[in-house]
Amino acid sequence: MNTVVFLHGWCGSPEIWDAQVAALSGQYRTLAPQLPHSVTTVDGFADWVAGLIENSAVICGHSMGGVIAARVAARHPERVAGIVTVDAPNFRLPIHPEIAARVQAFARPDKIGHSARHAFIESLFGPATPQSIKERIHAMAAREDPGYAAATWKGLIDPELWTGEMITPLPACVILAAGRKIDDAAIRRLYPQSQVHRVEGSHFLMMECPGEVNRILGSFLEQIR
Repeated sequence: MNTVVFLHGWCGSPEIWDAQVAALSGQYRTLAPQLPHSVTTVDGFADWVAGLIENSAVICGHSMGGVIAARVAARHPERVAGIVTVDAPNFRLPIHPEIAARVQAFARPDKIGHSARHAFIESLFGPATPQSIKERIHAMAAREDPGYAAATWKGLIDPELWTGEMITPLPACVILAAGRKIDDAAIRRLYPQSQVHRVEGSHFLMMECPGEVNRILGSFLEQIR
């Protein structure tokens, strides 16, 4: 394994991984693609990503990108040496009906305009998130077409995707914001060969805490090299 693939999340951009690509590009072949607008489903993205891999790779995914990484591992295990997820929603948790209704409504283009995306992304920041990072993230989201944003959101919350456990029997490194209320047992049901790291920060840990994320990522890659 000498390739590391970095996947951005919903309404994101490859630039969220700039610090990790810079840190690893001297040791590994790094790929940080923009997810294609011709695809809107998680499994479709997974198949597209698998097509980028020549032999095998470690796939690192942030948020929705982490779900895609897990699906690449499930659908194309021969292409995957391990996965890294950063604050990804791979864990099925009880959800309040009112919140569920709002999540479903977000899959409509008329409900996911600039102001709605801005408010949603603002809710993902923490009190210590630097203003410069907030501005970069908001700029990425503002560039996204509302129709595509709605379609990919709909693909992410597709019940068919979540009907079965997305168990990944491959080495996995799970990096979570420290405040996430997800216990390690739930994580290890999905990733039996996992290591779990909790980092002080918000949803965009690779940008807010690049040194710590790089340290965790570098250690994991050395273990499975």
